[in-house]
This record gives sequence, structure tokens and C-alpha cells, in this order.
Amino acid sequence: MSAMIELYYATPADAEREVAFLKKIEAIGGRLDCREEEERSIVLTYEFDIWENAEEAAVELRDSGCHIEGPSTYG
Repeated sequence: MSAMIELYYATPADAEREVAFLKKIEAIGGRLDCREEEERSIVLTYEFDIWENAEEAAVELRDSGCHIEGPSTYG
């Protein structure tokens, strides 16, 4: 079973920011699974094969000021 985290940031969408997030996630062993645009926020769901990698990514992104939900089981 895989793990996931969700990253939320306020609109408007920012492609450069999303690329920077993805680079961090990929370096920790994750991948973008889903991108949703809501009225006031962008939600990026990242999937990880290893729970500890999801935890590491969540901590790193929270430490940089991001709003993160999870990790939680995914699958």
C-alpha cells in the first residue's frame, strides 16, 4: 500500500512553484498523482511507495511554509 500527501496553496496557479515542489518530491521518491484547481486553492496530491518518504516530504514542505495534509494511506 502506498502513502500520499496533499499540498494546498492559494490561487492563482503558479507553474514555476509547482515544478519546484515536484523536484523536491521526486528527490524524496514521490510522484505527482493528481492536480485539482478549487475556487481558492490548488491541491497537489503526491504518491509515495514508502511511508517514510511521504513523512520526510511532509516535514520538509511544512518547514518551508506549505500547508500539507497527510501522510495517509493511499491505495
